[in-house]
Amino acid sequence: MWPKSRYRTSATVLGQRMYLFGGHDGARQLNDFYYFSFVSENWTLIDLSGMLIPSPRDSHVLLTHGNSIFLFGGCTGNPRSDFYQFKVDEDLWTAVQCKQNASD
Repeated sequence: MWPKSRYRTSATVLGQRMYLFGGHDGARQLNDFYYFSFVSENWTLIDLSGMLIPSPRDSHVLLTHGNSIFLFGGCTGNPRSDFYQFKVDEDLWTAVQCKQNASD
């Protein structure tokens, strides 16, 4: 399944896949989540039904660390500063709780 056209989206690479989250399709913000396999050269929509999912948004940041994908902020009509982790091995989004520390 090929992702619909969008802008102000974010993508990141982990292993042999490029992951794509959300963005704006010209009418609304999206929160769909795809990966492109560099091996099979196919897009796959990741099934997020029944789990915590970051709200639809655009202009966010998506990056990898270890075997996780992290999403920060963006715009849902208003600016956001929420933070999520997608655990690739578990196919699971979780909210990241951060401690306030001025020295970091």
